[in-house]
Amino acid sequence: YCAGLFDGEGCVTVGRGRAKHGTTLSVMARIIMTDRRAMDILCSHFGGRIIGPSPSSHPLGKPTYRWQVTGRTAVPVLPAILPYLHIKAEVVRLGLRLIVLRPSKRGQRVPEAYLPERTYIANRVYELNHKGTGPLRPVRIPLP
Repeated sequence: YCAGLFDGEGCVTVGRGRAKHGTTLSVMARIIMTDRRAMDILCSHFGGRIIGPSPSSHPLGKPTYRWQVTGRTAVPVLPAILPYLHIKAEVVRLGLRLIVLRPSKRGQRVPEAYLPERTYIANRVYELNHKGTGPLRPVRIPLP
């Protein structure tokens, strides 16, 4: 059930941030829906957090709830659902690879050898998630 829900409604994104040791990339998996019960099921199986209710952007729309796991908290979720995915399998594999290519401890610098692959992954995830016909903006990660 959870994998099917994720395959239809979920997404994996890569967020960028700044830290004293350079640019950081973090993986986030999330599902946004109007039915809180589905979010509770995900939370009971995988943990994570539920955010909401948030107002709809449509005047007649229902409020939405967001279940999400980020970074290390995504580690148990993504491999558990991956064997059952059809549509989101590639982006989940990329998210898992990015998690593997992280420093072993918080606050550590990412080894320079990882930077090209991390940049490729961030751009590919962005490309897979891109909606519409507008131009893609590549992710640029400055070298230390």
